[in-house]
Amino acid sequence: MMEYLTNCTISTAEKIDAMVEHEENKELTYEELLEKVSQETLDRVFPWYVGVPNLSLESDYGVSYYKSYYENQPCVYVCHSCIEYIFVDDHCFF
Repeated sequence: MMEYLTNCTISTAEKIDAMVEHEENKELTYEELLEKVSQETLDRVFPWYVGVPNLSLESDYGVSYYKSYYENQPCVYVCHSCIEYIFVDDHCFF
């Protein structure tokens, strides 16, 4: 499973732009995201959804999910409030 690495407020614009503009950047469904990132990891990174009735990362219409490459490593990222939260294989940490 993939683990949280960083987000665009910590990374650099060049790295984020390269990830978002990568030719293999593709939008994912929530189900596809869960194939790569565990629900427990998502709950840890996005704790404000835990225990809130009628609101979840999946149901939030302002959130989208993608797969791409971050620093030439496969990644998935969640775009939440225009912040990209990046997840990579736990053995690929930089």
